[in-house]
Amino acid sequence: MILYGDNSRESAGDYYGHVMKLLDYTGWLISTVRDKQATATELLRALREQSSHFGRAKGEFETAIGPDLMRAKSGPGGGLDADPFRAAFVLLAIMLGGKRADIGARVWRTWHMAHEGSELAGFGGDWKTRIVHCEITKKHLFGDALKAILEDEDLARNIDKVRVASDFAEIRNSETKVSRFRESERTDTPPLIRITELDGRVVAGIGSILKG
Repeated sequence: MILYGDNSRESAGDYYGHVMKLLDYTGWLISTVRDKQATATELLRALREQSSHFGRAKGEFETAIGPDLMRAKSGPGGGLDADPFRAAFVLLAIMLGGKRADIGARVWRTWHMAHEGSELAGFGGDWKTRIVHCEITKKHLFGDALKAILEDEDLARNIDKVRVASDFAEIRNSETKVSRFRESERTDTPPLIRITELDGRVVAGIGSILKG
């Protein structure tokens, strides 16, 4: 599935200079990529309910993903802002699509895909951890790389496409650099792989919105 964003940069300009709420961002993104699987309210509700069970990753690969990820304050001025972290989290949810019953877990798993070539587990006294970083963003985990792109408008404008599937993710920029990420613990290849490809214009539009 290919997610295009006709006029995504132009429509993003409507929000320039304003801090966008996550609900508005999600609605804009769903409309931009013409996703008819869910509404913004339904998707955010599923992510909020499921993220409440997340445990925080510790140590070298600690991320901001935790049980309070989608928790907003109530009252006047309440509601979550669309910061780069949550914007990347919601973007992944839309790209992965499918049933909402496990969307939170699938986003969490995709976020933590390690860059190709990394060795995070092994046997023997001579084995050593090998960490490979994304050439485009200098990040090790896919979700962190995507967040780094969305919070840097210049970097976002230089992305050609982002691709995700059940067992891998890929980022390509306009300079033909490619960063690939995979599940570190997965050794088999599924017999059927569905790939979602996001047009770089959508990434550029998100970068413009988050710059505010």
